[in-house]
Amino acid sequence: MNNLTSQKAPYDFGRSIFMPFQSGEGSVGFVFKSAFFYGIMMTVLIFLFGKMMMGSFIEFMQAASALETEPSSGDEMEAVMQMFGMMGKMFIPIILIFLGGWVIWAMVEAALFRRILREDEDEVSSSLFPWRLGMDEIRVMFCRLIVGLAGFSIFILLYFVLIVVIVGAVAGGTQSGALGAIIGLLGFLGVVAAFALFVFITIRLAPASALSIAENRFALGDAWPVTKGRFWPIFGSYALIGVAGMVVSQVLQTILMVAFMGSFMAMIPDLEKMGGMQPDESIAQMIEMITQPSMLAGIAVALILYYVFEALWYMHFAGVSAHAVNLYKTDQSENSLEVFD
Repeated sequence: MNNLTSQKAPYDFGRSIFMPFQSGEGSVGFVFKSAFFYGIMMTVLIFLFGKMMMGSFIEFMQAASALETEPSSGDEMEAVMQMFGMMGKMFIPIILIFLGGWVIWAMVEAALFRRILREDEDEVSSSLFPWRLGMDEIRVMFCRLIVGLAGFSIFILLYFVLIVVIVGAVAGGTQSGALGAIIGLLGFLGVVAAFALFVFITIRLAPASALSIAENRFALGDAWPVTKGRFWPIFGSYALIGVAGMVVSQVLQTILMVAFMGSFMAMIPDLEKMGGMQPDESIAQMIEMITQPSMLAGIAVALILYYVFEALWYMHFAGVSAHAVNLYKTDQSENSLEVFD
């Protein structure tokens, strides 16, 4: 009789990294369809709530302009309070865009996991609209939330270590240069340890969403064994995807920024006419220029292209988790058969 964890399927780097494109017949079409769905929906969110944010921004500039002309301290305090209120209103659209993006990505990721990990979903995933909002998406959202909170807690620990190091190094350095150096070295090691802990916890819990979809239940508590014995190959896959994605992201952002600057240069004659305007008036005029149909169309295309790339990038990360869950399920199946041999 063999131990259930004695046999492990080999880890395939190529399949892990390109799993979204190896998820069965029509996988290429599914991936790009999902990426464009994400890009269009995120662009709609930004346009929908961005208009609200622009209105609050104009009100903020008007309050700031009024602050310079208030005759009394009482009026000045009222203007300051108005500015704080406008700042709060500016954050509301940002929060709504963030929450909307969280839901939209859960729809895309859950659809990808269903396609890879559930054989009975082949027909649904190949349909024109394979995305939905149900219990699978809720499981994905909460798994992401809990893993994110765990990572955030470790980052708080990291900042705490940094503060202690800085204070300790300064205090120790006033007493002795050697003592300050020792405290600095210990602090550096503490920062490295906190970062290593962040990477370790994040990778060990990363398959939680995929496992929840595979087992049709909230399986965060069972995610830890999925990466057992495969931590370093999974880490290598994530690192390769992360580095490649960051390089492509920088190139794409540079191209889009150059295109935007070209459009901005065409506005210079109009911008020069704003020299004598009040700040709030010039901001309102600039927003009016930016919101011209041709400019909005260009911004929409740029946003869609960027978010399509982002979705493709994120789906590769999700594919690593799905591959790990597939291997884990294979291990369990093969080892269970061996027990009865």
